[in-house]
Amino acid sequence: MDQSAPGTFRMLYICTGNICRSPFAEVFTAHRLAEYGLAGAITVSSAGTGALVGHPMHPSSRAEAVHRGVPEWWVDAFAARQLDKRTAGGADLILTATPAQRAEAVRIWPRALPAAFTLLEFARLVALVDPRGLPADPVDRGGALVAAARAHRGMAPGGGPDADTVPDPYGGPPEAHRTAAAMVAAAVETVVRALVPVTDWAGPSARTR
Repeated sequence: MDQSAPGTFRMLYICTGNICRSPFAEVFTAHRLAEYGLAGAITVSSAGTGALVGHPMHPSSRAEAVHRGVPEWWVDAFAARQLDKRTAGGADLILTATPAQRAEAVRIWPRALPAAFTLLEFARLVALVDPRGLPADPVDRGGALVAAARAHRGMAPGGGPDADTVPDPYGGPPEAHRTAAAMVAAAVETVVRALVPVTDWAGPSARTR
């Protein structure tokens, strides 16, 4: 999941501590893309605005990822890291758990503004895009999808700080992690559907439960 790899479309997820929401989004997205052979073309990473640097995924969020088919060795290789200019500047698409985290990413790296969204906002915008009009090449497709989503800003109903926030499950019971994971997984599935060429969608089924 190295963001510096050339010739790739680079996705970056951001939350607070980088041990619950954003690492779940990272490993689940990467796993789903790998099922379609896109792991080499689309890289996925994550960071935190107040990261617990070096920590593994929270056990409850880890369990949600494994439940959805992410290999345990993959999840266990994760270590939290702090968001910084280099991390934000190396991403082609930034997806955050909250509007405040999107604002922080843009504050750190102002050039990120056109490619920074909350995950839930981006999923709503992507749902308005006709995937048949996107390029087949995965790197070009990713860039075109970001541009199309940006063009649709303000057109998707249901926006706002609350609607664009995945609640932080840290410190909560397993049910809080389950709720956050379900929200993230559903949004990720919408994004993956747009990133994968339409003809490939006779393949693996969604795992958003």
